[in-house]
Amino acid sequence: NMTALEIVRKRDVPELLGISRSTLANWLNPKSEYFRQDFPEQIRLSARLAGFRVHDLERWLADGADGRKSTASKTQAIRDAAGKVAENVDDKF
Repeated sequence: NMTALEIVRKRDVPELLGISRSTLANWLNPKSEYFRQDFPEQIRLSARLAGFRVHDLERWLADGADGRKSTASKTQAIRDAAGKVAENVDDKF
């Protein structure tokens, strides 16, 4: 019983979370004073492509780690973006 791995592309995450690209970069950079150890780990999809597991982002939002209350709409936006990634991958194979 294999479960599909839902991925959101890294480039889509700032818009989905309502943050800037530089904020995301800082959250992911251990050398930054704004590094977020609690933020989900990105995964490499290819040499030039990275993404995040939908489940990890949803859990992070559910834990209230982003400090905001509008998590339901963000969770839906993440799910929608993951669906678009899946459709694009299916088209290529």
